[in-house]
Amino acid sequence: EQLKEVQHLCPSNSAFAAVSHGGKLACWGKLLDIAGTTREDLRSDVQQLQSTDWAFAAVLSDGTVVAWGDPEYGGVLPYPHPQQVRRIESTNGAFAAIQSDGRVQSWGMSDCGGDCASVEKQLEDVERIVGNLGAFAAIRGDQSVITWGARECGGDSRAVQDRLKDVKDIVGTDFSFAAVLRDGSVVTWRENGLCFPGSTTAPSLVQCTSITASDGAYAVLLADGQVVTWGDPRFGSDSSAVQHQLQNVRRLCATRNAFAAIRADGSVVVWGDANDGGDCRKVN
Repeated sequence: EQLKEVQHLCPSNSAFAAVSHGGKLACWGKLLDIAGTTREDLRSDVQQLQSTDWAFAAVLSDGTVVAWGDPEYGGVLPYPHPQQVRRIESTNGAFAAIQSDGRVQSWGMSDCGGDCASVEKQLEDVERIVGNLGAFAAIRGDQSVITWGARECGGDSRAVQDRLKDVKDIVGTDFSFAAVLRDGSVVTWRENGLCFPGSTTAPSLVQCTSITASDGAYAVLLADGQVVTWGDPRFGSDSSAVQHQLQNVRRLCATRNAFAAIRADGSVVVWGDANDGGDCRKVN
């Protein structure tokens, strides 16, 4: 009876949480035993859901936050509790909440971004946060970027900090981030440079309009409708077999290990791991 008019579905490793019309919440799976998730304060007015591997967090209509699941993974809120929250984002082990005053509060596993104390004073006027496997990147109102969390996931951006200005968008693979600047160039970073052994590096790009990421590769859409890819070949970075088809592209999207491009004529071009969507011959 609870799973009607569902508007949003959020998965963790072993449980689901669903928000239906009116903000009503329903949960099922292994985390249900940990949490007592259907408490009265979660029966209605849920505005947003987010999950780590083993916990959930919900923003209610009054801006308060409720969390449940494994405490180590963010299932217990920090003190003082986040208030007047606009939005929550997550990594695999931590949550980060943007409050109405633009400040940020994070909790969960410290090595997954759950401790932002080292950059807390810089986390002001935050407009958006992006999380990957173990780190967060926050875009501030002045289009600068602040990062924290696991260094090996891009939580330390000091090597490229002077280039992270006029940032329009950020996406992340599991172990890196890429930022699109307003001049159409792209900046990528991770502690040791490349995403994985054997990876290709980001080319010098201009006129980038959008960027999409799989778990270990990036695809960029250029202003002329062409596509450029880089990263680990296992995750879809090698688009050479379909490069001649990647013309007049209007939109890109990705699974964990593959990419798809929608062209102006409505046709679709895919590449990457065939088991993860990189082969659409059965439906073409």
